[in-house]
Amino acid sequence: MKHRTLAVTFVLAALPLPLGAQSVTTAPAPAAPGPPVRSMVLDGRGNVLSGVTVNGVGSVTVPAASARLTLAIFSATNTPNITRATLQNIADAMARAHVDPNSIVLPFFITGDTKTNNASISGSVSNPTPAMVQDGITQLASAFASLPGVNLGSAQVALTPPDCANLRTKARALAVADAKRRANALAHEAGVQLGRVLAISANEAGNETCMQQEYIGPNGMGNQPFTSLNDLLSVRVSSYVSITYAIK
Repeated sequence: MKHRTLAVTFVLAALPLPLGAQSVTTAPAPAAPGPPVRSMVLDGRGNVLSGVTVNGVGSVTVPAASARLTLAIFSATNTPNITRATLQNIADAMARAHVDPNSIVLPFFITGDTKTNNASISGSVSNPTPAMVQDGITQLASAFASLPGVNLGSAQVALTPPDCANLRTKARALAVADAKRRANALAHEAGVQLGRVLAISANEAGNETCMQQEYIGPNGMGNQPFTSLNDLLSVRVSSYVSITYAIK
């Protein structure tokens, strides 16, 4: 669904954010499949076929291949004190923290002597690692320490894994295998045998790019904090299927 570079991204987790700040991920953990359902399915002739419907889930977790970081900067005094030079100072720190300098984007409307009380900066990192995160923390903390009256409000990170299509295929295969395992167990307990597949559906809406969004801020969106830097830098691709088997 549902866009964790990271060197700078997670750097933010260690910077002084407002009280209560928390780093969380918007990628939901795979939900537990629901209970099997006895189904009535019609064949091509309109005859009723007896079957059982089971749900399956599969997921694959891999290190992110790239990450896009967006920093929200604001004035601590709510006055226009953020200038192009202010933002360039932060951009330079991002570049020292392994963010590709050519990917860094500053607000186009802040030029010359223009001032504002809030702005955003974004940039990308390839193949982020825990070491990059640690270095990024140092670089950004130093940059903000040199800018009195300017605070980091929040950070949003979009993590992208390598070869999304292949990961989706693997996750789907695991989901199908999970559903079949559940159906076999149920059939054994009921003293019946599984027949052919009568119907199958998959839920992968919003997962076309495998992008995973992460947010760090005072109002953390969710309640699943990361447990390690490797966890921070990982992307989980999940697939959910529902399969109806004939029973005999």
